[in-house]
Amino acid sequence: MRGRHRYAIETGLKYGPPGIVDVPAIGAHGGVIEDVLDCIDHICQLVGPDHAGLGSDFDGFDGTLRGLEDVTKMGAIRAGLRRRGFAEDDIAKISGFNFLRVWDTVYARAAAK
Repeated sequence: MRGRHRYAIETGLKYGPPGIVDVPAIGAHGGVIEDVLDCIDHICQLVGPDHAGLGSDFDGFDGTLRGLEDVTKMGAIRAGLRRRGFAEDDIAKISGFNFLRVWDTVYARAAAK
């Protein structure tokens, strides 16, 4: 991750799990899947895998990352995390269960009001 992108992610960590987006500008490798994996790895090193998630932005920008050209390639993130030694339960959290946990908490608190 570079400059302002690293700052934005690290600053945002205090508000909840960040959704790692597939925007070519975030990375140091020139817009490839390794940039996304580096970002996830960095967040997990800072605050742990319970606080990372995917937030793909296939509709929100022009361009693609090599290796993540469309939604059918999202499995490559899981495979990349396995190659980096992430445990399967941590990969599941990062892939969506962290967001479900947060949403369940938010909905429960809203319902209690």
